[in-house]
Amino acid sequence: VTVDEILAAVWGDRLPTNARHGLHALASTLRSALGPDLVESRRGTYRLVVDPARVDAIRFRQLVKEADRERPAEALQTLGRALALWRGQPLAGAPQTFAIQAVAAGLEEQRMVALERRFELELELGRSGDVIGELTELVRAYPVRERLRGQLMTALYQSGRQAEALGLYREGRAILADELGIEPSRELKELEQAILRQDAALMPRA
Repeated sequence: VTVDEILAAVWGDRLPTNARHGLHALASTLRSALGPDLVESRRGTYRLVVDPARVDAIRFRQLVKEADRERPAEALQTLGRALALWRGQPLAGAPQTFAIQAVAAGLEEQRMVALERRFELELELGRSGDVIGELTELVRAYPVRERLRGQLMTALYQSGRQAEALGLYREGRAILADELGIEPSRELKELEQAILRQDAALMPRA
């Protein structure tokens, strides 16, 4: 990564007058933390020389891809290992410049997609009762994320709580209209209809 790119990522448009000196100091601190051979500087660039297996973000993506090739029960365990790599919000201790916020948002979205895939497998394996509490908290935190809402609706229906599942749909429809001015997606509408007609396909396959 070039020096200019790093300066923009760390300080954004608030570049101090001694930014390059500050960058050298940061690189020195990083070498002390990681080891002198892991951070290279050459011709106006910096490079992290590290085994990809030691980088949590890379290892996470590898495990998610691995889960995509596995049977449901095995995939669930693999996704569990992937999600266990997370420790709070990504890059929370870094300066919140636009570049760093964009990277953090991308990482957070990857985590959410993996979580949704985990819930999908849990429901497929008939473990709706185990995920209702966690899904309820996530729907409260991400009220316009329709896949999570649909998964909670399914979990409630599988647990014999049809009225609550339909109420959750109505709540989501109102939130989408008020906050985004849109209707629920086709998928969420179809899920509501499937719950209304008590479609057997909503029940666990296993």
